[in-house]
Amino acid sequence: MVQGDWHPFVDWRDPVAVSAQQDGVLNSILFDVGHDIWYDSWGPMPEGKADQKAHVTALFRAAPPLLPVFGHRYLLAVDTPAPLPVLSIHQTDVIVWAGSLQDAIMQDLGSLLIPGYTTSYGRVPDPPRSYGFWHDLIVVG
Repeated sequence: MVQGDWHPFVDWRDPVAVSAQQDGVLNSILFDVGHDIWYDSWGPMPEGKADQKAHVTALFRAAPPLLPVFGHRYLLAVDTPAPLPVLSIHQTDVIVWAGSLQDAIMQDLGSLLIPGYTTSYGRVPDPPRSYGFWHDLIVVG
């Protein structure tokens, strides 16, 4: 996606736009891999940068998928009866922004919708292992 064509909201009905947004996340993670960021949960680090990036790409593709919400916020599509968490992702800096889409909207827009509304966010102390690839980025990152 060309920077001038970037829009904070992605049309979920457009698989090309969703895929481009997901690829942007992958490329930002690969940028960190290219600058010697490596997590133990990814396994032994391959020797060359190309092999490292191929390994992380395979892990990313096997991970629970991301559904773009707004800007750098993504629903984590995990198989759970609970609400889907919303992640804030900047390269390998990943936090659980909100426990649900509703909470994320209130955190981002609550003060505009309800005068005097305040909120706080923070890391989830122990995200479930079902977060897969994303687990250690949240916990360790």
